[in-house]
Amino acid sequence: MRKKEVKKMPVIAGTGTMTIEEAVCRRYSITIDEIKSQSRKKELVDARRILVWYYVNVMRLTQVKAGALIERDHATARNLLITFLDYYAINKAYRMDIDNVFSNVRSYQVNNFVPRYTRNDMVDLCSKITGLPEQCVSERIDQLIETSN
Repeated sequence: MRKKEVKKMPVIAGTGTMTIEEAVCRRYSITIDEIKSQSRKKELVDARRILVWYYVNVMRLTQVKAGALIERDHATARNLLITFLDYYAINKAYRMDIDNVFSNVRSYQVNNFVPRYTRNDMVDLCSKITGLPEQCVSERIDQLIETSN
């Protein structure tokens, strides 16, 4: 019986001020619209891999929601995750590139990959996930904060 191979996970300790989307787009010199396009260019696929891994492992979104953020289905998100981990474990240049991207991302707690969000980050994220206008999401967050106090 073969032992299961443990794949390396990125050690991320971001000290930058960018969101993950900004860092990825800057690294590959692309736009978020290009990431959401149907193109299969290598740099776009690499950008999608990074985003899906980040959404699932750091932001703790499901594969369905992570795929929806880049306008793909859950099967595509799953395959992007698998290839991300394979490339990260095997390819040193890829690993260094990913670590460089993550170093530009706004800081968050490294333990258990739990991110720290500002209120505006939460409003933006919830708005993207639900499709509701930011104003509605903002009001709902205010209501939740008031009821929890």
